[in-house]
Amino acid sequence: MNHPAPADSLRIHHTAPGDLRVTGGVYEQEDLERLDFEVTGATEGFTRNVSLDLSDIDFLPSLAVGTLIALARRAERDGVAVTLTARAGTLAHRVLSVVGVPVGEPAGGTGDLVG
Repeated sequence: MNHPAPADSLRIHHTAPGDLRVTGGVYEQEDLERLDFEVTGATEGFTRNVSLDLSDIDFLPSLAVGTLIALARRAERDGVAVTLTARAGTLAHRVLSVVGVPVGEPAGGTGDLVG
């Protein structure tokens, strides 16, 4: 089933070196490919740690969860970490917790997305 991508589809914000904030949703194959590309780029080819704040994701299907797991495993294999974070109670936190994927609290705590 195809879901119509809303005006606020997948967006990836580079908030600091090694820190990404993902907003919107993962609706299409292109979104999965972009997520993989952006995270791989932020890790500089899996040579540096990266943290992904998923607190503002509004659609996170199983294929997206699988992509995140694959990225984290690839990073771990190369000796770095892709850390997934989401505020407690958010969609991403609930989804990742249900499937047993470690999810931490974002560095900014419970702050809202600004800008």
